[in-house]
Amino acid sequence: MKFQVISIFLLVGFFCNFTRAQSLIVGIPSSDTTPKEKKAIAFELQSNTSEKLGDQLSGFLFSTYGVSESLEVGVSVLNLSNSGNDRNDSLILGYKKNRTLKENDFVKVVGAIGQMAGPSLVGGPLAHWHYALVSQDFRRIGVRLTQGLSYANRTVYGQNVPSLMLGLEHRWSEHWMGVIDWYSGDHDYAAAIYAVQFRPVHEFLVFLGWKQPNIGGAGSVMTEMAYEF
Repeated sequence: MKFQVISIFLLVGFFCNFTRAQSLIVGIPSSDTTPKEKKAIAFELQSNTSEKLGDQLSGFLFSTYGVSESLEVGVSVLNLSNSGNDRNDSLILGYKKNRTLKENDFVKVVGAIGQMAGPSLVGGPLAHWHYALVSQDFRRIGVRLTQGLSYANRTVYGQNVPSLMLGLEHRWSEHWMGVIDWYSGDHDYAAAIYAVQFRPVHEFLVFLGWKQPNIGGAGSVMTEMAYEF
């Protein structure tokens, strides 16, 4: 099923060639940074229902500022939930730095590194998260692939664990794009997200998708909104 979804997204994306920068793919970082002297804010909300836990809402807030064309700083409030399970709510601050490694008419290759750290909001250990990734933007076919590694402690992931990150973006038209991203493992963020992005104007975008945990747990409907100003 995953292969079929990816294949359909790639086929549609093959005929499109629009690209626009954004700091997040959906659940994982992208290789983009917020444009210089611009600010961006994103909010994600997930909803799921299970016999054991009932209805749940969870999400995060994420805001960035473009210091230069290749450096952003950001602040995020992670793991917000109405479930009463507040073991890893945290406030983290950090940066992302990118660099173009190769660029021509067909492909643009960009590498990025980032780090974030900050206090637990419920008395846990200091939260910290580190990642490095590379993306290949195939301009003529409207497809961007991203691969990376990340490490976070239990205040962020629920475990002290490294994780593989993969992302796939497919531009369908000026306003629509298909997106898949994935964290490996069995930590709190370990899941695949299948989403559609709608961007009615350049400054505002909305994601609507499905988040499926890698191991156990019910899938959830999720939405994410981002605004650049």
